[in-house]
Amino acid sequence: LGFYKQEYTDSSILFVHIPKNAGVFFNLAIYGKEHLGHNSARFLNEYDREYFSEKYSFCFSRNPYSRFISAFNFLKQGGADVLADPRYIKLVDEFSDINDFVSNWLAYKDVEKLDYVFRPQTFFVCSASGEFLLDDFFRLEDENFNNVAEYIYKRTKIELNFCGQEKNISRKKEGSDLNMESKRIIQEKYKKDFEVFGYEY
Repeated sequence: LGFYKQEYTDSSILFVHIPKNAGVFFNLAIYGKEHLGHNSARFLNEYDREYFSEKYSFCFSRNPYSRFISAFNFLKQGGADVLADPRYIKLVDEFSDINDFVSNWLAYKDVEKLDYVFRPQTFFVCSASGEFLLDDFFRLEDENFNNVAEYIYKRTKIELNFCGQEKNISRKKEGSDLNMESKRIIQEKYKKDFEVFGYEY
């Protein structure tokens, strides 16, 4: 199973990689490898509670509007350098733009059952009852990553280098590509993400 890869077992840190939240960079900084999968905290906790509880666990969250736009653009561009689901790559091309996609596709879907790039962030870090399962979360848009690395060092005595990541986080106003109806639908579909991570509607 993915979470028993040597990179995970050798570290006292468990970073839960939520898709489209700059996880490739943080995987590389923590484990030395870019792609280690997207195991959810729910799965890890249920499958191996002892393994899960002995690690310092955290994630990075992202504004739900920005994350959805990033996921849509990722698929529009062909899935970048990772193995994106070809059905979703083909799907997004059937719509004229992101607002067309939201109002005529997302509005009718159960987001908990979609491809990982469109699943709620809470799917990866909360229990079935909605309990947040990790030790900490950091919001991509708010954080000074040197401060995050310093905080993690105080918790784990592991030195991490997050230098340079700030330049890769878009400072574009959240949701600026979305019309009001699209924002309403995203608010409804990703309500728990807004609430758990403290983002404004």
